[in-house]
Amino acid sequence: MENVPLQFRQNSWIQLDGCPSHYARQVRNWLDEHYAHRWIDRGGPVFWPPRSPDLTPLDFYLWGTLKNKVYSTEVISLEDLKQRITTSGNKKKFLYRVCLEMLYYKVINQY
Repeated sequence: MENVPLQFRQNSWIQLDGCPSHYARQVRNWLDEHYAHRWIDRGGPVFWPPRSPDLTPLDFYLWGTLKNKVYSTEVISLEDLKQRITTSGNKKKFLYRVCLEMLYYKVINQY
């Protein structure tokens, strides 16, 4: 995130997936301190039930694009699969595009 502009980071939200470890008091306190009123999960300022059937902004771009990159050719081993996931997800251009898609989703859904 250090390569993401400061203003974008200061205005960004975080959405958790309902994992029990994310519900720990220490985690919620950290989120309250760093994302005051800008985090979404059960017990958060914006409630999101665990195992919600609703799609998240990441479902609209990240997972499909990552899947297309990883499985563009046949996977030959577990190590090959791990390497593809790591290299595809770590590219700055890819992560920047994910951020842009999330911004676009947010702007479109404001109206």
